[in-house]
Amino acid sequence: MQVRKLFFALMILSAGGILTASENRLEVKRNGVRTVLRSRFSGEYTLEQHFYTNGPNRQFNFAPCCLTAPGKQKLPLSASGDDSTPWNFNGTYIGANHGDFMASRLEFPETHGLTVKDTGSEWTDPRGRRFYILKVENERCLWVISENLGKGDIWRFVRPEADGLKNASGKALNGYRTSMQQLRPAVRITGREYLADGKPLGDSESAVCDVFTVRETYDILATDSILAHVRKNAGRESSFTDPAVDKVLTQSMEYQFYPDGSCIVTHRARFFRDVRLGYMGFIQAGPMNYTRCFERHTYYIPKIRPFTVNGILYDFGNGVDYSKKLPHTIYFKNDSFADPGNPPDRFLQYVEGAGKPEVGFAIGYAVTEGIGMNSVRKNNIRTALFLYTSNKTYPYALDGAKMPVIRSGSEFYCMAYRQYFDASRGWYANRQGKDKIYYVDFREPVSGRELVFPDEAAGKKPVVLEKTASLKMMVSGKAALRFTCPEKNSYAVLKFQ
Repeated sequence: MQVRKLFFALMILSAGGILTASENRLEVKRNGVRTVLRSRFSGEYTLEQHFYTNGPNRQFNFAPCCLTAPGKQKLPLSASGDDSTPWNFNGTYIGANHGDFMASRLEFPETHGLTVKDTGSEWTDPRGRRFYILKVENERCLWVISENLGKGDIWRFVRPEADGLKNASGKALNGYRTSMQQLRPAVRITGREYLADGKPLGDSESAVCDVFTVRETYDILATDSILAHVRKNAGRESSFTDPAVDKVLTQSMEYQFYPDGSCIVTHRARFFRDVRLGYMGFIQAGPMNYTRCFERHTYYIPKIRPFTVNGILYDFGNGVDYSKKLPHTIYFKNDSFADPGNPPDRFLQYVEGAGKPEVGFAIGYAVTEGIGMNSVRKNNIRTALFLYTSNKTYPYALDGAKMPVIRSGSEFYCMAYRQYFDASRGWYANRQGKDKIYYVDFREPVSGRELVFPDEAAGKKPVVLEKTASLKMMVSGKAALRFTCPEKNSYAVLKFQ
């Protein structure tokens, strides 16, 4: 690792700057809540990825990503600032950027007359249900939540009537407008470290390295315990992340970034309370091409057969035009899998055209370890993913339809990845534990198409982990393979050993 002064880091990490490191290294700069990574992409282009930790739960998260080149316009690839993955349980998203959305925000046309001294106070709606003041946001806004109507560990809350909360002394709250309020922060960060080639990287430092690692450990907090804490400390503002608040689970995250545009994301979670599971994906991503600076935007999902939603036919197995906003949410259930015993496990977007580089972006699950492996995942899901109307991708690794309740003491380990790559090359690869896995994709029929792989594959035997049945492969050199397939959108998953 090579740590440099901040002023030099600012110079090499500015947009359009020239990488001084070799093509096979990363340049990383930390500056407060922001982190920037730069690496060679293809030709004269550099991949520039941004990250932040000043979201509502203060977790490490993804920010805009772009391609830069000297003297050329910046090419935005993604703008999502919400790709860190929350859990969905007890009827709410929680973790990453999310908090329990069963809290309510009451907005008044005039001053409501309450102060911090009213925090934790009890109020009743016209149906006799009890509500509590969680926070006095300002003179016209309050946060409230109902009493816990759940049983045992699994909480349940309701929203107040449209109007009319009263306290024991007869004071009434009227004329307010009710809206959903996420209860945040809902996460207690207990540790975070940044490592460049295994060595700590401090704030306002930069480095040139082979691997950049972010490790983060945190507790996701119990909404009913937050309420109990606020009530116990009535009359003063309470911290939702106070050590006295119970945790539902502890999660340890590791993000490993490599110069090839890949990020290996590993989750280790242990539950300390029962929950009613909605789902958990461990990986998610917003859409590419949000500025429409590329002519074409295609979404390709191997191992999916055509299906219809609201009269519209979708054929993601052959690639779908993804340049327009989706008219509805699309769920990929097991009846859409080409093989119900082999659910789709990677999700690819391509942007190209207008004289710009052909860029691919993939998210997926490791094939070598963790509960994302299809030998495990197929038993835990009925839905492989859904695409929301924002065009964001939400895969499933755990599905409440197959696992309704997660019990206290349960532990989960999942390895997933996200990766930007030069799609014109015909393959991408990333490190999954001890193995490097190669993904080969042909969007058109091929006849004797030769692909050259890195020198590290030279002299090693290619092992096929999975492929399109009609795709033929033969060795054509020390680090080259030749492929033939009469079909569009064929694929192979390989490793060399």
